Amino acid sequence: MTTLSQVMILRMQVFIERMTNASYRKHINTISVNHVANSIRTHGTGIISTTVNFTYQYLSHKFIAFSQFLFDDHIKSRLVKERRFFKVTLT
Repeated sequence: MTTLSQVMILRMQVFIERMTNASYRKHINTISVNHVANSIRTHGTGIISTTVNFTYQYLSHKFIAFSQFLFDDHIKSRLVKERRFFKVTLT
């Protein structure tokens, strides 16, 4: 069951553009849950499948890049070293 406070928290969520992408501009782009709801009201539910597909492809590319980053020999050796340290420290 959803409480009123959970609904209020969801409606207050805002996604803010990173400054590295907008360092030359004076304004930062933001999008909130209300923006998404208004867009669905305006354009209909047909945009949801397009949005989900775009988001899936975007995250898929990011996870592939992250996975390749983790398998880099330099990064992998640092992670193994840290894992060893935490194993020794916790036991």
